[in-house]
Amino acid sequence: MLLFFISLAILFLGYKLYGPFVEKQAGIDPTAITPQERLRDGVDYVPISPARAFLIQFLNVAGVGPIFGPILGALYGPIALVWIVLGNVIGGAVHDYFSGVMSLKEDGKSLPEIAGHYYNVVFKGCMLVFTAMLLFFVGVVFIMSPAGLLSNLSFFEGTILGGNTFWVLVILGYYFLATLLPIDKIITKLYPAFGLLMIVMTTLVAVALLLEAPHLPQVSGIFDFFLHNHQEHDFLTPNPDGLPVWPLLFVTITCG
Repeated sequence: MLLFFISLAILFLGYKLYGPFVEKQAGIDPTAITPQERLRDGVDYVPISPARAFLIQFLNVAGVGPIFGPILGALYGPIALVWIVLGNVIGGAVHDYFSGVMSLKEDGKSLPEIAGHYYNVVFKGCMLVFTAMLLFFVGVVFIMSPAGLLSNLSFFEGTILGGNTFWVLVILGYYFLATLLPIDKIITKLYPAFGLLMIVMTTLVAVALLLEAPHLPQVSGIFDFFLHNHQEHDFLTPNPDGLPVWPLLFVTITCG
């Protein structure tokens, strides 16, 4: 539990101390007119409140990937928590922030379009192929994972709603409509509600863990790793499934 609070402190300090430094490097101008106002078209460029935008982006970031990743990474023990924290502060958060700033300064363009603008049409084509492949793999995960979760709910058992195929088609239909319709028809209405639900769920889980903390096994191995001989506490040993920490932990939990 001590490690948990230390990790929270590192995240907070990273936000308060390192965050302003990163913002300065990005050259943020608080008075600049953003693309949602300057290019407003009622379809892709639609002004929304900061709170709604936060909930939408929170849901986008905290999707099934960052949920399943730490769950699988927990098999590696306390070093997984350390990697989530340090990986976020050093790499993940900075990468996401600069990606967003870069798009913001280029009228909301995607990475292939930005690459084509600064390099050439050949490089843009390569980035389009890479992005399409990446989105295909991500799309499969974001379809099959929620479909599997929904089809396994007990109160859907024995009905058409209990079939995995049904939910795959429903999710595909939703993605299709959310992509084609103006952003304020579905995304700005549903995503904030789902983002708020995720915050409530996360808070309740955190409260439950804090209440049960005295009854949970205490983990001190991570401190032994730094204070004693590394050979006595080898954190490169495999997890219960025989998978080594290096390099699989850093692929399983992609915070960094």
